[in-house]
Amino acid sequence: MNWRARRQMAYLSILLGIIILILLILILPRITRTPTCFDGKQNGLETGVDCGGECVRACPTEVREIAVLWSRAFPVTQGVWNAMAYLENRNVGLTVKSMRYRFRFYDKDNVFISERTGQTFLPPNSRSFIFESSMDMGLRFPYRTVLEISSPSLEWLRLDSKRQDVINQITASDKVLDDSSGLPQLSARINNSSVYDIQNVEVAALIYGSENIVLAASRTILDSLPANGSEPVFFSWPQPLSQQSVQIEILTKIDALSLNL
Repeated sequence: MNWRARRQMAYLSILLGIIILILLILILPRITRTPTCFDGKQNGLETGVDCGGECVRACPTEVREIAVLWSRAFPVTQGVWNAMAYLENRNVGLTVKSMRYRFRFYDKDNVFISERTGQTFLPPNSRSFIFESSMDMGLRFPYRTVLEISSPSLEWLRLDSKRQDVINQITASDKVLDDSSGLPQLSARINNSSVYDIQNVEVAALIYGSENIVLAASRTILDSLPANGSEPVFFSWPQPLSQQSVQIEILTKIDALSLNL
């Protein structure tokens, strides 16, 4: 091979090397891309497409159905009612950021009266509540109350241990019911043992009679609950209890994903 042929071969080799290098730069990242929880594929440690494993989103196969333990309407004044549903999320460490719901009310003949829709969140592995207030039923009596989860699908998200620990440090104490005037008044204290201030704490109060019957229910919202501190809450009802109270339950509801930690 003469000198001219060797030079041409060298040029071709350089050109071919450049082409191969460019192809590697374009193609190699595609075939060696690190799996993520947002690439529309089941890869890495995922147990489904972009869910399970190390992903924040849980797969549908991991989730247990929400249990609606009861839903009821409670009279406030003539024609005006509140409604409450008592729920249980049996999924450890899994929360729902946004859940649409619908209360539907029926009379004793199962004739539809009205409905109320709303949106809420669902705390992880706990009993919780949905509360709607000041619904005008006119002269009709809501004999049956039904809660429907109206979201077509729910996005279940895995809660990190730090947020779960903060929620676990919210407790209720000093529950005192006074119905000496004939109209029940309830006071309690909500305690925050964590080192973080918490905003928008929903608090529900339930008064039970014999045979675990709920005699009255109400809700309030604490705008702020200071770190290592507590705040009082107060509830009152404009009607006397239908029987002697046996037990008081205070529930708190916090959107853990919105905590500023």
